[in-house]
Amino acid sequence: MPRHPFESMTSDLWEASAASARHAIGNYDRADAQTLRAVAISAGAAVEHLLMACVASIDTLLLADRADAYSAYHLSRGNRAGKIEVRRVRTITWGAAVAILEFADASATTIRPDIKLVMDTRNAAAHIAMADAEDVAEAVTRLTRVVQAMHTFLPQSEADYWGTTYLPVAQSLRDARTTAVERKYKSKVASHAERFEQMLPGFSRAEREAVYVAMEGRSPWQWEEFGGGPDHTGSHSCPACIRRAHIGYGIVELEDFAEVPRIDENGDQNGTLLEVAIELVPLALECPVCGLELDAEEVALVPGVTRTRGKQWMDLPWSDDDSAILSTD
Repeated sequence: MPRHPFESMTSDLWEASAASARHAIGNYDRADAQTLRAVAISAGAAVEHLLMACVASIDTLLLADRADAYSAYHLSRGNRAGKIEVRRVRTITWGAAVAILEFADASATTIRPDIKLVMDTRNAAAHIAMADAEDVAEAVTRLTRVVQAMHTFLPQSEADYWGTTYLPVAQSLRDARTTAVERKYKSKVASHAERFEQMLPGFSRAEREAVYVAMEGRSPWQWEEFGGGPDHTGSHSCPACIRRAHIGYGIVELEDFAEVPRIDENGDQNGTLLEVAIELVPLALECPVCGLELDAEEVALVPGVTRTRGKQWMDLPWSDDDSAILSTD
């Protein structure tokens, strides 16, 4: 079989990502605004190129926007032309790339918050020329974590990605952050477990159980960072007291959707619904019993907490009702 014209795409993307990443970690501590903007953009480019390298390593066709025939053909193994007009190529988004990688390895779900922070920081720098020094430093730290995780999909090594000069810098950034998150998580769990043990002194086991059940039934309080509450709530065993805790989720819409008829109680069609595939991303945990609160990074450390796939039905614009219905698989 003839050599595919884009057989080197994975390695080309990997090398481009490495160049941008090295620039980012080598310059992120400089204070001038222009350098901060350049670092933020480099960090975003590094993440996006590395995601696309991982997807290309599975099949270059997966990089093509499925709605664009030109891209689908020229990135497929059916292309024998050996060339492509790059300005005409339309590719998937970084979110779609992560979704593809999650099918290959579920562990990819844990780094989506890190990727999003890097990309948000990149967007601010690229679109409105704004780059905060602390945000850029955090984005570069998150970049090192993404790079480590993404190399599980690639034949290349992370050591080669960073090179001998930048590998110690990347390890230092990543290790310092990981230790801080884990320390904070373990400290919170331990203190709230101790608090739980000291609750309701003098109560019998049956009396304590009745109180705990009543406390579990309390509605979750609102998280200010979600602007009045998360997109969706669920429950999970609290890692501190093992009682039922509330988890707040963000809803990520995937690129899979279909139109379905809306049927009323008489069996007649009354409008049309858009069925959208979604994923629920755990962003925070609140325990109404022991009071434990965890943010998105800390929730990722809770055993058994994972992303959940589901569907959401929304009325199309010409329907009478604009409500949405959510279900999870």
